[in-house]
Amino acid sequence: KVYIGSFWDQPLKNADTKNFMENEMSDLMSDLASLPRLGAVHKINDMVKRLRQIRVLVLIEDHLRKKMPMLGKDKKKKEIIRD
Repeated sequence: KVYIGSFWDQPLKNADTKNFMENEMSDLMSDLASLPRLGAVHKINDMVKRLRQIRVLVLIEDHLRKKMPMLGKDKKKKEIIRD
């Protein structure tokens, strides 16, 4: 999102855009204030995504380990890769 505003310490001169500029500056300040909260939500979502990926990898590894025999592993590895 692009914000439009005037951040100097003097009052706005153009009365036509004063209301618009004040609303934009207010939106920017509220969005800036919400960044820490959004950052935490983003971190949680990233962690959930990584945990799901790990779970899939563990399930695949478990499945492959169950298919491997105690003896003759090299032959079975080639067979699993080929399939």
